[in-house]
Amino acid sequence: MNTAIQFTYSGWFLILALLVAIAASMLLYMKMTSNEDWSKKRRIVLGTLRFLILFVIGFLLLIPVLKTRSLNTKKPVIVIAQDNSESMLLSRDSVYNRTLLPSQINALVQKLSSKYEVRTLQFGEKTDSLNWSFSEKETNFESLFSIFNTRFLNENIGALLISSDGIVNRGVSPIFSAQNLPFPIYCLALGDTNSLMDFSIKQIDCNKIAFKGNSIPVFVNISATDLKGKTATVELLQHDKILAAQTIEVDAKQYFKKLAFQIQADSLGITEYQLRIQSNSKDENLVNNSKRFYVEVTEDQKEILLLFDGYHPDVAVFQNVMRGNPAFKLTKIQSNQPIDSIENYDLIILHQLPSKTQNLQHVISSIILNEIPVLFVIGQQTSIDALNNLKTMLQIEQNKELNTEIFPSFNAAFSLFKTTFDLDAFNGFPPLQIPLGNYPEVPAGNCMLYQRIGQINTSKPLWFFSESGNYKTGFIVGEGIWKWSLYEYSQFSNHSITSELILKSIQHLTSENKKDPLVIEISPVLEQEKPVFFNAKLFNPSYELVNEPDLFLEITDEMNNKYPFIFQKTENAYSLSVGSLPLGTYRYLAKTKLGETSIQKSGKFIIQESQLEKNELIANHTLLFRLANEHRGKMFYKEQIDDIAVELLKDDTIVPVVYEKKGYFELINFKSIFILLLVLACTEWFLRKFWGSI
Repeated sequence: MNTAIQFTYSGWFLILALLVAIAASMLLYMKMTSNEDWSKKRRIVLGTLRFLILFVIGFLLLIPVLKTRSLNTKKPVIVIAQDNSESMLLSRDSVYNRTLLPSQINALVQKLSSKYEVRTLQFGEKTDSLNWSFSEKETNFESLFSIFNTRFLNENIGALLISSDGIVNRGVSPIFSAQNLPFPIYCLALGDTNSLMDFSIKQIDCNKIAFKGNSIPVFVNISATDLKGKTATVELLQHDKILAAQTIEVDAKQYFKKLAFQIQADSLGITEYQLRIQSNSKDENLVNNSKRFYVEVTEDQKEILLLFDGYHPDVAVFQNVMRGNPAFKLTKIQSNQPIDSIENYDLIILHQLPSKTQNLQHVISSIILNEIPVLFVIGQQTSIDALNNLKTMLQIEQNKELNTEIFPSFNAAFSLFKTTFDLDAFNGFPPLQIPLGNYPEVPAGNCMLYQRIGQINTSKPLWFFSESGNYKTGFIVGEGIWKWSLYEYSQFSNHSITSELILKSIQHLTSENKKDPLVIEISPVLEQEKPVFFNAKLFNPSYELVNEPDLFLEITDEMNNKYPFIFQKTENAYSLSVGSLPLGTYRYLAKTKLGETSIQKSGKFIIQESQLEKNELIANHTLLFRLANEHRGKMFYKEQIDDIAVELLKDDTIVPVVYEKKGYFELINFKSIFILLLVLACTEWFLRKFWGSI
């Protein structure tokens, strides 16, 4: 460590301090002393003490700073990530993975620790500490790679070793999600790449929501591998009762067939169905021969009117999102066309209306009179003055009619409904075009997206909701959602985030609160190992949101075991997470007391098994090879596990990092200097008293 002293003021003042200290000491003890009993030796001792006191004080007045500099060496970090998903124990290599693999990985850690700092972790549905349980219901490489932008952000990562069978069933493709990682990736290829004799239910396509009395189509994709010439029966069951069956004859080594069934929606609520493959042929993987699915039957279909000023790509996005959801019936009308029976709609979407050419005062007055929920989508054709005259929560103050680009930022405090995507999911989304101006403050619980300018998050709302009594309004303060949809498809091959934002916003705006003072929101069907979330809203007799009273919840399982909970209070509602629950059907009862009135709400939900890991058991070593090859690494097989340490230890590109650490300390804060001054002053005072004061 190197140390040096710097002064806040010029170091030349130190000479002045020295001279002043000498002059003052000599003047006091050599020239002005009247005590003739003091010898010269005593005067020198006392003068020296006074000199030291004055010089140290003068030294401190220059505000000296002690500067330190040290060099620290940080070993490179080797991260070993173990696939902890169920598929690791469902392949032919399950015995090796359970018994030998843990000890071999531990031996590898010991060898690498001689030169590197080694960190081990596991990945599957999520990334966590390594525990060798092989219990994860999904394999998500994206969750693994994302931690290098958070947990390992400032670490000196030398290399990443992935031990996996390469089977991926959740998240973005590993090739894409790993493309920005700057370090080499090595892969230990596990599992069996040989095909199995297997009948499999690959996918079930069926509307999750249906309406009573309707016939519901069910499509199922069936595959068969190495079973040419065999037959099987595909059965559709409800509560173990066979509703329909179809026979298939396998005529190829790799066989695929899409079958269609029909079910009748006769009873309200959630109904469980099962598709099952029955065959006398040898099948080496029976776990994917059966799948359950659920249909929620309701009596209500919401009528949505999309009223737009002119054709726009955003209009197509709204149309495509609602087209695949049977809970909504969409009608599109351009603003210059006649509009009949406005009161029959459950929600009006006003796209860039009122506009600069279409005021629609009579239509909007009818909407407000009938208390029909509205979703405003603001754009460049929106008349801001006409919008402000509606006296909604959105009042935009503009000096000039200008537009600007802003990015979305998700609000973690948003409480009106739950979303399933990560909070930072919008980091790469394109900007929207919004009116430039001053925006009102919105309660945090009502604002889903804030405006972000560059990297600066603001408190200005971008996507939010308001509610007055039973009248709900939503606002999207910008146009260009079609860019989000295209971006999602180009990056992830889906539109899941954009679709979820629109659908859940529409569901919130069309939900009926007036008939029930207590509303409990929970997905009717949830997957195993996923956290169970409840949202709740409580309304007083004036239909105003309140959350002063405590809200209690009791969950009952199939064995009649009861589990009590209490909701947490949000800004004006309630929320509760009860963690993950075992498979089964659960009933819940929510209770509270508003004044002297007792209020309760009951319902049920189902936890279903996740079969993602059971659907595909053939290892994907091609993916692992490509991942390693594109990141300056290598792929090894289990027989070559000892070669991994040799390869990493001889890699001269994995080098330690030397960090320079600087420190600055003001000497005036050192207690030792204060103690020194105190000792010098006390010593001088004592000697003067002892030898006789002047």
